[in-house]
Amino acid sequence: MSFAADIIRRCRQFILLWRECATSYATSCLVPDEKSETPRDALVRLVVGLHPLDGPQVVIRVDPAPGFVSLKNTHALQHLGISVEVGRVKNTNKNPVAERVVLELEEELLRQEPGGGPVTELSLAIATARLNSRLRSQGLSSRELWTQRNQFSNEQIPINDLRHILRNKKLVKPTILSVKRPKTVPGHKLPFPACRLATWFTRGLTGTSHAPLTAISSLASMTNGASLRRSLARNSGLHLTR
Repeated sequence: MSFAADIIRRCRQFILLWRECATSYATSCLVPDEKSETPRDALVRLVVGLHPLDGPQVVIRVDPAPGFVSLKNTHALQHLGISVEVGRVKNTNKNPVAERVVLELEEELLRQEPGGGPVTELSLAIATARLNSRLRSQGLSSRELWTQRNQFSNEQIPINDLRHILRNKKLVKPTILSVKRPKTVPGHKLPFPACRLATWFTRGLTGTSHAPLTAISSLASMTNGASLRRSLARNSGLHLTR
């Protein structure tokens, strides 16, 4: 199982947010600070409530924040079967699942308290519950995908986790940028053909001021090169030679 975690700084408060990657089920809690011991204890408290201690290893992806980096090789987490995976510093998309749930929770808090301000444990729990109850892919909510039960009638829903994951991957289409080459007709030159321009400037020194500049330009494969030379000489006042 894989999860993503992040800390929200809001109104002088710290909110630890945690989401399961397959079902998007989220949990949250308030933490007093971002020291290494605080996120560690909060992550353990959230994980053990949803994952058995004797089950397979849990992988939690986090940002390279100082409080999270120190948890990478913590014996206390490894003893409980929890592994922390830190995203790369230079990767702008280092923790997309956590960044998405942060935006969604902030929107829920804004709907709940339009005026803003600090949140309490109760208001945070209500906002997180509403976030998990919103319908997502296949017309199911995160709570229904996690518990595999209807959130209104509590009836069991036949859900295959593997099929759900594969279906979500098919919905994500990679963006491929294609570059089309211009079509050419044999014997016809393009309006702006490829050219190689090499220019050397020589400056002579006199006793009073700088001498006139002489630009020696080498033009190749240019359409109407004589007109180009006249235009450059008229606009720049430079003497151009082939």
